[in-house]
Amino acid sequence: MRKVKENGAEIRLVGDNSYEMVATDEQLEKLARAEAEIEAEIKAWEDALNESLDEREEREARQKELKEKNKWSTKKKVIVFGLIFFVFIGLPIIEGYQNSKLVEEGTSLNAEIVGRHVEKEFMFTHPTLVVEVDGKKHNVWVSEETYNGAEWLGRLKVIKTKDGKVEKDPRYEGEDLITSY
Repeated sequence: MRKVKENGAEIRLVGDNSYEMVATDEQLEKLARAEAEIEAEIKAWEDALNESLDEREEREARQKELKEKNKWSTKKKVIVFGLIFFVFIGLPIIEGYQNSKLVEEGTSLNAEIVGRHVEKEFMFTHPTLVVEVDGKKHNVWVSEETYNGAEWLGRLKVIKTKDGKVEKDPRYEGEDLITSY
């Protein structure tokens, strides 16, 4: 009871062994200030916690964006590298092979087929088409497929070399060598 009296609280007897404590206006104001301070501290902690959660979510979102961006960048790099490789290395190799025969060895022509026969050597037989180029007849060895698909007075894709020889065009095979009117 002494502590209660020192604090200035009033105690009233309400019934048998029941007491009621009544606070003064000063004590109520003190209590309200303490309560307000505690609520302010709690609010500050909540704000700090929410802020840190927002920062964490932003960091996670940035990391996710960077991962997605990096994935796209990697795909994009592979595609670009593949296209550059194909354009600057693949196509020149293909065209170089196709054109090397033409440039080094002669020009491409569609020669008229004027005959056909089979040449026999010691162990081999060669289906041969006779084509006319610049008024001269030339024998051109071809595959059986080309030989069977050739028609009289049809055209055969050939290359006339610089030294005057006529060979089938290496860019084409089979029935692709033959053109019709």
